[in-house]
Amino acid sequence: MRKLLTILSFMIMPILASAQNNRENADDIIREILEYAAEADNDISNSLARISSEYLTNLANYKLNINTCSFADLQNIPFLTDYQIEEILNYRVSYGQFYTLGELKGLETLTEKEVRFLQFFLYVGDQTYVNNQDQKLSLREGTNSITTTTKYIFEKQDGYSPDSTGQKAFLGNPLAWCIKYRYTLKNKIAWGFTSEVDPGESLSFGHKRYGFDFNSAFFRMQNYRHLEKLVLGDYIVKFGEGLLFSGGFSMGKFFSSANYAATENTLREYSSTDENWFYRGIAACLIFNRLKITALVSHNKMDASSTDTTFSCFKVDGYHRTESELKNKDAILQDIASVHLSYHFGQLKFSLASQYYHYNKTYLPGDMLKFANTTELKDGFSYSVAYRYSSRKYCFHGETALDNALNLATINIMEVKPVNSLKFSFLYRNYSQHYNVLTANTFSENTKVGNEEGFYFGTAIEPNKYLVFEGWIDIFKFPWLTTNTKMPTTGYDYFTQLTFIISKKYSIFLRYKCKEKQLSEGPVDFKRTQYARFTNKFSPNKNVTFTTVAQWSFYKDESVRNRGYLMYQNVQLKIRKRPFIFAFRYAIFSAPYDARIYAYENDVMYFFSAPAYYNKGARYYAVAGYNFGKRATLQFRLSRWQYFDRESLSSGKSFIDESHKTELNMFFRISI
Repeated sequence: MRKLLTILSFMIMPILASAQNNRENADDIIREILEYAAEADNDISNSLARISSEYLTNLANYKLNINTCSFADLQNIPFLTDYQIEEILNYRVSYGQFYTLGELKGLETLTEKEVRFLQFFLYVGDQTYVNNQDQKLSLREGTNSITTTTKYIFEKQDGYSPDSTGQKAFLGNPLAWCIKYRYTLKNKIAWGFTSEVDPGESLSFGHKRYGFDFNSAFFRMQNYRHLEKLVLGDYIVKFGEGLLFSGGFSMGKFFSSANYAATENTLREYSSTDENWFYRGIAACLIFNRLKITALVSHNKMDASSTDTTFSCFKVDGYHRTESELKNKDAILQDIASVHLSYHFGQLKFSLASQYYHYNKTYLPGDMLKFANTTELKDGFSYSVAYRYSSRKYCFHGETALDNALNLATINIMEVKPVNSLKFSFLYRNYSQHYNVLTANTFSENTKVGNEEGFYFGTAIEPNKYLVFEGWIDIFKFPWLTTNTKMPTTGYDYFTQLTFIISKKYSIFLRYKCKEKQLSEGPVDFKRTQYARFTNKFSPNKNVTFTTVAQWSFYKDESVRNRGYLMYQNVQLKIRKRPFIFAFRYAIFSAPYDARIYAYENDVMYFFSAPAYYNKGARYYAVAGYNFGKRATLQFRLSRWQYFDRESLSSGKSFIDESHKTELNMFFRISI
């Protein structure tokens, strides 16, 4: 009871205080964008959220000069539409260089929220080389950075204990380690590499062991004559809406407050530590007036559950700690070749894409009835056509694709923004139950694109500077069986959030989300999950921010009704005149697994943390960081789970014979 009263007191404190200015930084904005991704509860969504987290962090670390950046550069900012980018560049042509980022407020298509976000990804620099494509650049002008991250769990897991024969299940030690190197020369050239080993993985050489468990490298050149971008090594690519390729920034269903109409074509280098969501080879994008040509070739090994001749699914966790997990490593050889053409007719753009794929084993998902409509595949072609029309108030875009058996998938979106304070989003999707493209990833209720039809409506309303309403509803159906059902089923999912900006130092957020899925044809046979969240953010001065959250979750099906709660207090300290940051959280929770609660957490750079809170216990962590001038940064986080209703944690090789789990994350970067 005392803990509850302590948390409630933080909710009441700000109401008694007076207004005062509060300055955000890039971490606050990235946290606000990625908090939506914490709602996801599947491995694929969390993998993409982690990639997006690193991507946004890199954008903030390597800001774009608004006076020299190109159209392609601005396309890297995920919430900007093509029309907004054109307005920024046209302003620069008409009025000369920007002198302050405050000038963005005068553009018709940018909302106050978007201008607020942009100040952390752009800066105002000189305009000396903006139009000089032939300018000679010296490699000495570039910057080098080395980044290292480590992760360690203090409690001993069973996988590290020797059995009766003296052998350990985990081949390595509990320390996770990653090292990254990156060279950047303005907006022209970059290269780098990433090497990583997860906890329990062996740092050695041998069968499928190459020192570090995962190694990645890239070289990127851009903005040279007709060459918009060239990437050698590892890269991410997205065409259209993702029905053939998707590897860009992803917000899932939570796009009513962002611009889902942002650019549909993405090609960029890959420098994340996720071991599956990238391509390896060469990709290039060329521009000839209104015509853009993108071509790629990829030859990549992927983890999968497989036999000598077939595979049933990709393995996305990236763990190779045991001999059995090591058998899944690089089990599949994937060859991809693709050409993408896009042509501008003023505000209208058409795109055509083709893909050839080949796997060294046959994809055979299983003999269960739910896979009856899923065709086998080993090699073949896929095609798509995409369109986009954008203006100041409207944007229409979509993609229709055909797989090798000519099964169809289509997604079409309309964005309407009659005024900057009002926005509507409409989306219709229909993915054939037979559609089978393993590289596809787009707006979907399922993790695999196929066997789905749905309609989405979202809105964002800002009637004044004190109030913001965001909401969406998604109604979907599955024409064929799914993993958890034995018949065609339906469902819906909706979300609402109210933001009260009482002053520049005090805000309140109210959020509610509900999802219901049919399990069978019975009228009461369904599964429903709900949660309600209250968030209170208070900044008594420029250096300190208190965030208090209370969340309740509910689960119901034909035979079970469960509920849970999570309450936590965040304290964030950033001394503006000192290169020091500090963040702390104390949380209490009680929830069964089916009513578990996901919550985004502060962490060191390049770590994404949104764990599930369930069972009964407490959670606390502290994050601290120090900048040694502009050259070096050191951060660490110490976190701990403490459970009140159990004496041991996890199971199998991860079993811990304790009621607590303590973890240390560290980050260090030096730039030269």
